Amino acid sequence: MKNLAKQLENEVLTRRDEKLASIRKIETNEAKKLDWYLLELLPANKKNHVFANVQECKKYLIDRLEKLTLKKLQKTFSYLDFNENLPQIESLTITVEWKRSQMWGINPTAEAYVSGLGMVSSGSISGCGYDKQSTAVANVLNQVPQFLKLMYKLKNKNSKLKNNDIFGYGSGYGILPSFEGGVGVNCYNKIFNSIGYEFTTVSSGKNFDVYKVTKIN
Repeated sequence: MKNLAKQLENEVLTRRDEKLASIRKIETNEAKKLDWYLLELLPANKKNHVFANVQECKKYLIDRLEKLTLKKLQKTFSYLDFNENLPQIESLTITVEWKRSQMWGINPTAEAYVSGLGMVSSGSISGCGYDKQSTAVANVLNQVPQFLKLMYKLKNKNSKLKNNDIFGYGSGYGILPSFEGGVGVNCYNKIFNSIGYEFTTVSSGKNFDVYKVTKIN
């Protein structure tokens, strides 16, 4: 997935260059006087450190920035590394159970058994003011590497397009597509159609919902 890898690399290096420009402009040797986005480069034991001079402070920050950038690149590229031995998914059933919370009303937990991976869960989705049901379902779907791999491959072939142009609404706004939460489950079928699946509602009740993802023959 060379196109996606290049885009991800450019994004990380752009953020690196922005911080590097800020480091070159600093005029203090006291860590606590640094802007927050530079202070976060420092380990905990250096956040109140006073460097010998401004140049020493800059050098330390630049060294830290380069090390952290390398780690960020390694982590970023790992998103594109999939286990080739995972079996193809013919169908996947997602169950959502609703349980009452004294603070947040009723909270959903979504679960699914993924071939080659085992049981995955969204955990209890709390809070209010957003669509918790689709958030729970999205949390599960984003743990299924077989689906993500297909989405990434399609995005790699159309890397100049936005996710919504390829998959439709609810597919994320970053370089790598994903299933967005809080958008309603109705938009997931179009996303799945783009990678050869369909997303349907099997059943719903007062305290449960069941969805199924099925490969289109």
